[in-house]
Amino acid sequence: GLLKANKPFDVLFTDIRIPGSIDGWELGRIASELRPDIRIIYATGYSEHTRALSCSEHFLQKPYRCEHVLRLIREWGINP
Repeated sequence: GLLKANKPFDVLFTDIRIPGSIDGWELGRIASELRPDIRIIYATGYSEHTRALSCSEHFLQKPYRCEHVLRLIREWGINP
């Protein structure tokens, strides 16, 4: 899919619970392997994060404000 394509993007924003056979944590792991420079934002309304995050990852508990997401992205040095 998009992760394997040569299309540039800087941030993966994923919910922890996503349809299909993998969850957002697994999607983030795969994305990090395929694109080591990617930044990942995980979000959920169901539970708090249960694992350690690297400096290229961030966790948001729902509800969150769009301004918070944009500030985080800018802190990573990315211009949205």
